[in-house]
Amino acid sequence: MTRLILGIDPGQSGGLCELWPDRDPILHAMMDEVDLREFFETRAMSADYDTTVYLEQVGGYIGKPQPGSAMFNFGNGYGFIRGLLSANRIKTVLVRPQTWQKGIPGLQGVKGADRKRAMKEHASRLYPNSKITLKTADALLIADFGSKQP
Repeated sequence: MTRLILGIDPGQSGGLCELWPDRDPILHAMMDEVDLREFFETRAMSADYDTTVYLEQVGGYIGKPQPGSAMFNFGNGYGFIRGLLSANRIKTVLVRPQTWQKGIPGLQGVKGADRKRAMKEHASRLYPNSKITLKTADALLIADFGSKQP
């Protein structure tokens, strides 16, 4: 059975990464609800794949103060993803940012846009043949983390 690792960085500016054995990663900017539902029904639900999703575990604070409406929308999207995964019985591992980011060089004391760029650069070094964006870099690194787990 083929092992499929999916990394998800939730949120409107997040992304999704498919890591297949012996292939370059397939990267997606975060999809809307209809496309996410279709994605999981077609790719992740096949009996031919042993699928595990590594989903970034988020809390109520995303690095800077946000209006309540923005936080509600973010939480709503995150809950939708969790619900889709659960309803489709897809094995899901929640992983804290501190866990999947551990060991990535150049992050110590770096915040904001500079931190995102450092992660994108690291992802580009790991996967030089992939077109990595700021939206997909975290998802790729989350999937890469997941691929190294037993």
